[in-house]
Amino acid sequence: MRALPEILAKRPNAHVLIVGDWKVSYGRPPEGKTGWKDVLLDEVKDRLPMDRVHILGRVQYDDFIKILQISRAHIYFTYPFVQSWSMVEAMSAGCMVIGSKTKPVEEFLTHGQNGVLVDFFDKQALIDAAVDGLANPQNYIQMRENARKHIIANYDLRNICMPAQLKLLEDLLNKKTPKAIAGDPRAVLSTVIKAAPVNVPPLPTGKGDQMDVRKAGPDADPSSLDLPVSKATIKPPDKHKPVASQLTEALQLKKAKGRRRSI
Repeated sequence: MRALPEILAKRPNAHVLIVGDWKVSYGRPPEGKTGWKDVLLDEVKDRLPMDRVHILGRVQYDDFIKILQISRAHIYFTYPFVQSWSMVEAMSAGCMVIGSKTKPVEEFLTHGQNGVLVDFFDKQALIDAAVDGLANPQNYIQMRENARKHIIANYDLRNICMPAQLKLLEDLLNKKTPKAIAGDPRAVLSTVIKAAPVNVPPLPTGKGDQMDVRKAGPDADPSSLDLPVSKATIKPPDKHKPVASQLTEALQLKKAKGRRRSI
């Protein structure tokens, strides 16, 4: 938020879309406030062209995907914490992601290869990265393609993550200790499955400070796009059941299907 006045001053045609709930989910809210939106807006709103700052709040998932598709730059800053799925979705959609140089962002982004990393407290570095990304999108085409390829190759739900989780549960049910438990948890992916080769379509170029990196037009239908991270054909989760129970049921169903084929 503190970087926005300078970013928008240097890019007079740019629009900023801010997505998400401003309520505090972790940590403490600011004193006398329910969230940080008012605190931050009070600090910078006098220097912001508010007609180009769009605070959308929580949006439907399909709308969120469309927002990613028309974004020329996606800024993701966080303290060290569990990685947000929203940044993974942004990379899968082929966004040019500018992330804070913090854990676990560095686990996903390699500076200069599939994204841009800047120091969390370096406001000027963020401003420079955002302005350059908006001004010179042609310089980041390969980076965006690399971001999508990285997510498909390492975090695809249908081919990578779900088989790894099922394999982990199967080993535990069979009283086998997965090799990665005692070491680096990320090694689970490399020890239990092999990533199948995936053909990733090239990303088209566009014009203007808002650009659809997957399909021309802001009204692109996300259901027609290849989004393997989020569009896996699995049973929707039951919000009333623990995740472990759902995965166990999926594993039992998998075994039952195997028995039917063997009879």
